[in-house]
Amino acid sequence: MTHKRILVLVSLFCALLLVVLGAANPAQPVRAAPLPGYSEGFGCDAGGGSGFALRIVVHDPDGNPVAGANCRWTQEQCRSDGCSLQMRAGQTNAQGEWSTDHCVDCSREWSVLVNKGWDWEGYSGTFGAGAAANGGTCTLHVVFTRPERATPTPPPAGPPEQDTRNPDLELFYRPANPVVVGQDPERRGVDICLRARSHPVIRTTYTIEWDEEQEEWVQVPHTTVVPDPIDLGSIRIQAALTDQSIQWITGVLAQRYPGLTVHQAAWTIAPDANWQVSGQLQADGSYTVTGCNARLPFDDPGRYRVRASFATHGTAWTEPAGASAEIVVPDAFLGVALVD
Repeated sequence: MTHKRILVLVSLFCALLLVVLGAANPAQPVRAAPLPGYSEGFGCDAGGGSGFALRIVVHDPDGNPVAGANCRWTQEQCRSDGCSLQMRAGQTNAQGEWSTDHCVDCSREWSVLVNKGWDWEGYSGTFGAGAAANGGTCTLHVVFTRPERATPTPPPAGPPEQDTRNPDLELFYRPANPVVVGQDPERRGVDICLRARSHPVIRTTYTIEWDEEQEEWVQVPHTTVVPDPIDLGSIRIQAALTDQSIQWITGVLAQRYPGLTVHQAAWTIAPDANWQVSGQLQADGSYTVTGCNARLPFDDPGRYRVRASFATHGTAWTEPAGASAEIVVPDAFLGVALVD
């Protein structure tokens, strides 16, 4: 009997000691450890009720709420008669929030899955509150980021392109009404002149670059202006009396002026010792040329057919380009009408 009384007294003493210690150290609110990754953390605040509601708050990297994010919460609930899997699912509202409408047992581990379509990175994890407590809300803050998607293999760039244009060539003469030099007191003669222009080659090459906004590879053109100057040494100009003029001189005129013959039916205008020519590269990449052979002593009356041609130097990507032109220059014989 004495032994039993001693045991009762010891038990009463221990109970009293627990009450005293409990009064000295009141229960503290339960806080979960900060979540890794995108979560700022959640806390289980002590309060009334039988558990903790789970609230998920979803934002984008700029802090804007994400509506329509898919949320799912699961927790394995075990009782004396066995275990079952509890699950709640839903979508965030316009404020980017969703609540489980179910009490979460913070003494156990629970898992959360959040995602928003292909362009948002899903968030998932399993977390435990660390201790049992009553009431309050567990809030999970999720910040979405766009996933690093693999950049597709770039397509091959298009081949280079060259845009070319034929050169321009103009022939002209001075004065407006030439006279055979033998009947001209000033022996003025005829100027045969040329104006020409070559155009640059517009070369376009392409590179393939990634367009962040369109999220696709795009072909980017790069244009270069490549001058193609005229080869001054290639200029050729010839003047020749027409066949009709030769027949007229040796026929009609020879009958009127016995002994009249053709003195010089063909002339080389360029190249020639008196041929003067110059070229200049322009700011737009074109190349201009002017040239003249002045005071040519044409002493045969009639019409001269003048033909000119030249070629450019070409470029590293294009062959030389050429141009040609022809005009008819009349050389009058005073007192006699010219014939074709």
